[in-house]
Amino acid sequence: MIYCMSDIHGRIDLFEKMLEQINLKNDDMLYIIGDCINRGGGLKVLEKIKKLSDQGNATLLMGNHEILLLESLKHHLSDKKIGEAVNLAYEYEEKQNELNNIIQDYSDKRTLAGVFMGLTSAYKKVDYAYKVQQLSTMIEDSIKFANSCSSIDQWESFKDVDELPQDEAISLFDFLDQSFRNITKEITVNGNHFLLVHGGLGENAIEQITIREEFYTNPVNKELLQKLGYNPNCKIIFGHTTTRNINIILNHKYIAPHKIWHDERFGDKIGIDCGASYPNGQLACLRLDDMKEFYVKNEEKYITPIYKINWCFDSIKKKIECEEHYGE
Repeated sequence: MIYCMSDIHGRIDLFEKMLEQINLKNDDMLYIIGDCINRGGGLKVLEKIKKLSDQGNATLLMGNHEILLLESLKHHLSDKKIGEAVNLAYEYEEKQNELNNIIQDYSDKRTLAGVFMGLTSAYKKVDYAYKVQQLSTMIEDSIKFANSCSSIDQWESFKDVDELPQDEAISLFDFLDQSFRNITKEITVNGNHFLLVHGGLGENAIEQITIREEFYTNPVNKELLQKLGYNPNCKIIFGHTTTRNINIILNHKYIAPHKIWHDERFGDKIGIDCGASYPNGQLACLRLDDMKEFYVKNEEKYITPIYKINWCFDSIKKKIECEEHYGE
């Protein structure tokens, strides 16, 4: 049997329940179509997928969040000073000279700027965070890059990998590096042709990982499919954009269910990101042999990144400590 899942976003609890439902056999294959990490779950899902992959039961396709993690692992393995710099940033006023020395010694200054911008976005009310932002402006040609790396997901990836032992970091890096070669997967099941990809059909790998409205609001470009070497009759299975958002944009259904989306207009796409990391969302799984759908509901009442804020350096605690030290 062939199964597809996407956008687990760290929800190891939902993932394990789904694995119990589908009950993978030795000759079954599970394709994870990107974004198995971030949103508060750490690296447990990725580690579980790696274990299934080692057993021959799973293949991970690259999503935009895996790219963030791969970048973080790369720098974690090449230079541990990122972690040093982050820790020193919390004590900026007391250890300004040490922090400046690390910046001068650090070779990849643009990525470091992203760390500082991440700090700033996480603690906007804290006075020293603005000083860290000012510090990042000292780094040559870094501002544009820093803005692109200042998301909370980038910050979470830095935090997760900084806690890894060296051998585990190397193992995950090798696994993700191999997965980076898996941007798409074309398969045929019972005579039906499918193309699995995180974002959708695009001219290049970055588009295929990140594309949204331009893809799912239009018919699949069969000429582009052929140009890229795929069967032009492929039905594309994708994640990245929640099916609820697709319904909102296409049908203005603001109370749309978190269910697998079948493109009824063009019949050439299936969206399977059912918002596992959001309240009342679901982790969805599609079995391609008979198109049976499986669901595990997220019963939480709060958005995971807010509810499980501890992944951002225990940010609530840190924010309180900083406000007490520096004032509102």
